[in-house]
Amino acid sequence: MKATDPKVDLLRRLPGLAAARPRDLADVVPLLDDVHLPAGAVVVAEGDLCHQVVLVLEGAAVVSAGGRRSGWLGPGDVVGDAAVRDQVPHDTTVTAATDLHVLVAGPSSHRAFVRHPLIVRHVAATLSDRLRHVDAGA
Repeated sequence: MKATDPKVDLLRRLPGLAAARPRDLADVVPLLDDVHLPAGAVVVAEGDLCHQVVLVLEGAAVVSAGGRRSGWLGPGDVVGDAAVRDQVPHDTTVTAATDLHVLVAGPSSHRAFVRHPLIVRHVAATLSDRLRHVDAGA
């Protein structure tokens, strides 16, 4: 029996991916590096070209634009997917508010990662949840 990649178990801990088929998770994990970032680390910087996509596993990050805080990210959130897809610079800065445990799709794999159907569905569900929270607060 083939051993399961530990990154599959990390992905399964995320609510949006817990029910994913093992085969889909196994397709995605070779595209990802397991990374730990200290609190205060800049994950992405506003205006920089996007060279990676980051999936938050644990911890919290502050999102800011023009020097003003505009939101928070946590487990299950994806950073850089739109910038990679549209090939534009980041429109926000994301800074680790706590130590972060993330999975990173780097320059050689980020486009394949954001185009994988499992990730497309996960990002769509995450955005839908965010919009629902915005609407509830309006």
